[in-house]
Amino acid sequence: LRDRATSSTVGNIFGLVAQAQFDETFGLEMERSQRLGLALGCAVLKVDNYREIREFHGSQAADVVLRHLGQTLAKHVRQIDILLRYDDERIVLLMPGEKAETARAVVRRLEAQVARISWPKVGKVLLRCGVASYPEDATSGNELVATAIKNAGTAGEASSGAA
Repeated sequence: LRDRATSSTVGNIFGLVAQAQFDETFGLEMERSQRLGLALGCAVLKVDNYREIREFHGSQAADVVLRHLGQTLAKHVRQIDILLRYDDERIVLLMPGEKAETARAVVRRLEAQVARISWPKVGKVLLRCGVASYPEDATSGNELVATAIKNAGTAGEASSGAA
């Protein structure tokens, strides 16, 4: 899938499959996991203060934050993992072959990496993350993402990363 993601599908955020290709890319990965009987870890990483950053620093600054976040995440995941832009505030990380427990460990590691980032003028980036995995938490792609989003809402306070 990464090889098929040309620069036009990656859009304006390096390291992420563009929002327009989310359904197709996610569907292909879900189908592969079902066909091969493999787990599929799914993490939803929401920039909790995205709207605040956009309001106070402008949409260009908010896009820079997401671009840097995408670059950081891409450097710290496996080559087979897939990063997708879900919407303005959320990034989905698909981890083929990984169950929820491992996906949670990966998310904790990614949160630590983001906490080390410093963006001048913007301040802190607050992440709220949720994890789910197929087939233990969900049986379909829509259910998998919805469960991860729900788990992000119940994960407690957003974690802060230096920005």
